[in-house]
Amino acid sequence: LLDALAADVRLAFDAALLALAGRAGLQVTVLDELGDLAAWAAAFRTVQTAEAWRTHGDFVTAHPDALAPAVAARFRSGATVTRAEESAARSVIEDARATLARLVPAGTALALPAASSTAPPIDVDPDAMDAVRAATIRLTCIASLTGRPALVLPTMRVGRDPMGLCLVAAPGEDRALLPLAGVS
Repeated sequence: LLDALAADVRLAFDAALLALAGRAGLQVTVLDELGDLAAWAAAFRTVQTAEAWRTHGDFVTAHPDALAPAVAARFRSGATVTRAEESAARSVIEDARATLARLVPAGTALALPAASSTAPPIDVDPDAMDAVRAATIRLTCIASLTGRPALVLPTMRVGRDPMGLCLVAAPGEDRALLPLAGVS
């Protein structure tokens, strides 16, 4: 999960996590292996695009200029997802849920950067933006595909740029994350 981060993002993450752990008196354990994050992200995207197309495909078709071309293309990709592909993706998601339930049980939280990088410049090359988006989805899909609450603390800095430290808890443990944000 962290190996794909740029060195400066990894340093900011490590510093923010250690500061939180020290402030809250928490123990930090590094997981050697979380799971096949690339497969999890691919499954997430497969189900997400299929559901998005089913929900909004008629609108996208009827209003071809309403969305930026790259956004419209991501919606249209959902039209090509077969039932078998979606079913296989849902099976991967169930495996991800089981893995996270085992590795991050109730009473613990998974800490990760809220994004793969700081906000890209507005004029970033589209291919570079796609790479940032794909790397960020690998991080952000974890909570979504496993039905877990996530809380982002705006405590990381990469140079002068802000980033968030994301904490993912067990399903139903939303309130357990609040004290970590200084909320009781």
